[in-house]
Parts: sequence; structure tokens; C-alpha cells
Amino acid sequence: MTIRRHLCLFAFLLTFALIRTAGAATAPTASEHAPGTAWYEPYEYKTRDGRTISDAERGRLILPENPRHRSGPHIELTFIRFRSTAPEPGPPIVWLAGGPSDYGSDDIEGPYLALVRAFQTVGDVIALDQRGTGLSRPRLDCPDSVVQLPLDRVVGRDEYLQAYRRAATACDTYWKEQGVDLATYNTLQNADDVEALRKAIGAKKISLYGGSYGTHLGLAYLRRYSKNVHAAILAGVEGPDHTWKLPRNADAHFEAVARLARVDSTLAGGMNDLVGVMRSVLDRLRREPVTVGLPGEDSTRVDSVTVGPFDLQRANQYFLGSRSNIAQLPAIYAKMAHGDFTDLAQITRQFRSVRVESAMYYAMDCASAATPARLREREAQARASLVGDGFDFPFPEICESWTHADLGDSFRSPVTSNVPTLFISGTLDGQTPVGNAEEVRAGFRRGAQLIVEKASHTYTELEPEDVRDFMIQFLRGETVGDARYAAPPLRFAPLPSVPERP
Repeated sequence: MTIRRHLCLFAFLLTFALIRTAGAATAPTASEHAPGTAWYEPYEYKTRDGRTISDAERGRLILPENPRHRSGPHIELTFIRFRSTAPEPGPPIVWLAGGPSDYGSDDIEGPYLALVRAFQTVGDVIALDQRGTGLSRPRLDCPDSVVQLPLDRVVGRDEYLQAYRRAATACDTYWKEQGVDLATYNTLQNADDVEALRKAIGAKKISLYGGSYGTHLGLAYLRRYSKNVHAAILAGVEGPDHTWKLPRNADAHFEAVARLARVDSTLAGGMNDLVGVMRSVLDRLRREPVTVGLPGEDSTRVDSVTVGPFDLQRANQYFLGSRSNIAQLPAIYAKMAHGDFTDLAQITRQFRSVRVESAMYYAMDCASAATPARLREREAQARASLVGDGFDFPFPEICESWTHADLGDSFRSPVTSNVPTLFISGTLDGQTPVGNAEEVRAGFRRGAQLIVEKASHTYTELEPEDVRDFMIQFLRGETVGDARYAAPPLRFAPLPSVPERP
């Protein structure tokens, strides 16, 4: 999923329950603009903190949905351009959003705008809405159909998967009926779109900035079009064979959080073995599920929610992403250790309303997939992991329900490049850990690595002022070596008070 907004745990769940339907248009109608030619109009928007931005332009670009069938359907890409403030601008910087299914025109409405402003001192910034997302057309949101699973009994992995397959089949069928070829929504085609954008804006070379899935796309572009890249910054690295995550990385992340919890003054020595507590709670649910009563939609109803081990393993993924979620981890597990499973029941109630949001997300990830060796490694690690089969669920099986292109193991092979590339990672990133960047960097003769201590997968946290300054130096062509910075201290939520037993 896009894991789009890493707010606090419950704010995330509210977002998870919604589906983006606004602007889900079908393919563009005939245009007076020739395919491959960009055109522009003024663009004004409000940021999420209420500011009005009026110095941007909205660019549009018509391209064939499938370049091998140029007489077939076309798509319209949208991008937002911020003109450089530099006296002598360098190459444009193309912003590649994460997800997949996040998009540039949304990123710039939030805290990423500060980084855009910093990049403007180097060159134009081009925030792209990738095919199938945002203001681009068609935008591949799924119709708002929900498969509701029962709340009052344990629901296991197989039953969840069946529900996801039903929802996926309905969305896949819907877009086929609209004439959309979902097989063209893959990362190689996405990279070709970026190359078409470079040509359309008249840039001899571009620089790249990508976060999370945006790094996966950036690496695909570097593999195909290195000669057209001035420099690249990849934050929260997802390499060619990293689309589906390894459970051992999640467990290593929880061990790192446990070390911080052990010495945290807020917790005052009350969580000396966080991982041990996590395993004991998981074992308890394996022995016996727990039923919790939650207030229903109105004051006259109570929902009886029964939680089991798979619900907990799925919930654990929320503690891999943002610092705000990670900060809640010891307190939530302390409550469960003392018999209070309310938080898990609230998460599980959201899980039981199964929906799929974006066909683009599933088509992209299913096309990238994984090598057989990684799949075997993933399966072996899941057996003893705290996330088990909940990590990446409902992948890979869900791909059987989606039209997609398998990009093959050549796509998943290591990338080699001479382009100056800066790899950025956070030590509390449980989704794209530091090891991902180290693995990918091996193929980059001019690669440098920036590690941010206590930063998570929410890559806005990787961009305090000193880190932004480091990136600007890099984009300007100054020589930078490996470096480490520190994010602000992680502040854990206090542990709940537990009544003394009589």
C-alpha cells in the first residue's frame, strides 16, 4: 500500500480506511497537443498547513499507454514545475514519489515542500504524478467496494487472502472494462515515462530525487538511461529485488527499537525486554484468541472483535514505518501483556473491512516481484518472525488476481552505474533498512552513503536542515563522502499504569 502518510498509529488507520476516489477519470480525450509535447498552465494550490502556493506551473504530457501500440489508448501525465531560483540553474531535478501510487502533486502539499524549496536553489524541480496516479489520467483508483469479514471470530491468513482476491478481481475487471491495459503499469514503463518527460521539457540531463518506491523507479531509470542523469539522490532504498520484504529485517528493526526502549528515561526501566514481550504476546494469541468489546458506529452498539496471531503479525507492520508509530510500540505491548488488547482490536476492525485502493499499486509491485532465491529466503524467515506472513500481505499470492507484466529476473539483477548517487537511510527504517542501500551501492562507482541515526522510513525525517545542506552540496557537484547525522531523539509514549493486584 501504499504506505502513504506516516502519522500517529490511529491517524494512519483512519487514512487506511478511506479510498481516494476524487479525480479517478478514464483515459484522456483527444488533445490538440501532439504526443510527447509538454504544455503548461499556472498552478496554485494550498498546502496542508493552509499556505497558498502560486509560483508553480502544471505541465501535461500525452503519451501512448503502450509505446508498442502508438495508435492505441493514450495517457496524460501531469507534473508540477517549480522554476529554479539559481542565477545559473543546473539540470532539472525530477521528483519520484513513493508508494507505488503516491504522487508528486500530493507530496508538495505537505512537509516535502521545504525540500523542494531547497532544491530550487540548484535547478528546476519537477514533481511527477506517475502514470495511474494523482492528477495524471487515467487515475487507477479502485471502485469503493468492501469485502466485510466477520469481527466476532478469528480470521486467518487464507480467509483474508480470499477476501483480497475478490476485491482485486472486481477492480481488475473494472479497469479492463474501461479499456485500460494494466500490464503497461510497471516500473520499466514508468522509467520510460520519465525519459519521455526529460525530452518533453528539453533537458539534456536531469537529476533524480526518489524516496521509497521512488528509489526503485530511479534505479530502473539509471539502468536504462544513465547517460541522461547528472546526479541521483535515493532515500529509503528499495533495490531491484527488494520489492517484497524480508522478515528478518523487521525483526532486526524491533531489536533496534528494544535497545532504545531499554535505556529510555520515559520508560524508566519498565521495558527491558521489548522483543521478549512481543513474542510472549504472540504466543498467548496462538494459544487462545482474545475477544474485545469496542464501541460501534452509534452509542447503542458494541462490536465484539476477536483477535488472533495473524492479526497481531499484520499489525506489527505499522511499527516499521514512522517514528510516531514506533514511539507507541512499548506502551501498546505493555497493555497487551497485562491483558488489554483494545488497540489491537481497533486495528483489526479496520483490517476486517477489506478493500484495495489503487490498481497502479498492485500492477507495479506484482510486475517487479522477486527472484526465486528471495522468495525462498522470505518464506524460510517468516516461520519464526514477529511479522511472519503479515509482512507484505497480501503479496505475493494476490498477484494471481491482477493483470500485470512480470519484468523478469534481469530487471531484478543489480544495477551498475557511474552516475554520482547519494544513498540515504535511517537506522530505524524497518521497511527499507540500511542494508538495502549498502547492497545497491556496491554497483555504483561514484556512490556515497548518508546514514541518519534514529530516522525511520518517513523520509521527511531524513531531511533536517543539515541533511538538506548535504544534499544541496551533492547536487551542485561538490565532492561528498560517506556521512552520518542524527535525527532528534525518539520519545516513547509513557507506559500505562497497571493497578496492583490485591
